Amino acid sequence: MTHEDGVRLLEQVKQHPVNVLVKTAVRTGIKTASLPVATIPGKTDEYILLSGHYDSWHKGATDNAVGNALCLEIAIVFARYSRQLKRGIKIAWWPGHSNARYAGSAWYCDHHWQDLNQNCVAHINVDFPGTRGGIKMVPRSTGMEDPEFLRDLFVRITGEEPTTWAYLPRGADQSFWGVDIPIHLGIKYEPPEGTPICSPGCAGGWWWHTEEDLYDKVDLDLLHRDTKLHVALIHALAEREVLPIRIVGFLEKAKQLLWEIDRHSDEEFDFGPIFLAMDALVEKWQERHEKLSLQQDAYNRLLKKLGGSLNRLMFSYSSPYDHDNTFPFRPFPGLHQVKNTYRNNTSPETFLFRKTYFVRQRNRVVQEIRALIERLENTS
Repeated sequence: MTHEDGVRLLEQVKQHPVNVLVKTAVRTGIKTASLPVATIPGKTDEYILLSGHYDSWHKGATDNAVGNALCLEIAIVFARYSRQLKRGIKIAWWPGHSNARYAGSAWYCDHHWQDLNQNCVAHINVDFPGTRGGIKMVPRSTGMEDPEFLRDLFVRITGEEPTTWAYLPRGADQSFWGVDIPIHLGIKYEPPEGTPICSPGCAGGWWWHTEEDLYDKVDLDLLHRDTKLHVALIHALAEREVLPIRIVGFLEKAKQLLWEIDRHSDEEFDFGPIFLAMDALVEKWQERHEKLSLQQDAYNRLLKKLGGSLNRLMFSYSSPYDHDNTFPFRPFPGLHQVKNTYRNNTSPETFLFRKTYFVRQRNRVVQEIRALIERLENTS
């Protein structure tokens, strides 16, 4: 649609209602795209993965050229410390975020699965930093990390504690639920309270995914702030002797989410076995973790395994080797499907399908938690 078309339509709308038929020609096909990765080795094979997508709608100054710039600056800053930090850093610029629905990060996960599974301890995704109006920072994660760890970083860099916290959405290139990464983080940027939110991206800016996402929408002071926070975050994770992970706190929040689903679904959906399995895991962890923590490297490997496995159970419904669909969903997506499902508001056929799927997902969760308990029992 041209500018002239738009002006003509606006004039017509002033006179009377107008019906418009919009047709698009979508080009589909197999394309080759670049996927740059910067690697800064540490003293050990463990590493933090920092990422952001480089494909954009039109110029994409705030979605996501600013994120690309932040990642590049991180690479420049930490390159001089190669092999000096406890953990290394890998920085990836994803293609295929919008135009292939996270295909870049999914491809990387598939083709580097063993390395990620063995060595990656954190994935930090960057989108929309330094965006005009993005004053408020909302940490988003799986909830596996120690909340004090993030709070202290925020206070040190910004002088303020975060007032809001949220779970990570599927849309932030979350292609890594299956590779036992215990820490997943991303910052959402929001305008001050009371400011109209015009879009889900670009700090609510109206220019999101339009031709007007240009350099004038970038706030360099905010980009400097956001880059400093990511430098501090990555440095802290790279040098931390023991990963800042809280297994019991994660499980308590997970149980609250499941209670909410259980409370709003038919009694035929029995969550009891899941709660029993989670309680047994908490008990075994409290019994064993103090002794296990005396062997630091082995303890970190155990935290990676437990934290990564629990993340997958809570944020994915697939196997470790597959990827979920790309639609937004809530924690425990496989179990969440039964929320508000009752015999008296659902057809017999639909109820049977949902109950069958629920039982399979319940079996998955219970069995994998039992495997984690067994691992704790057999770790010396």
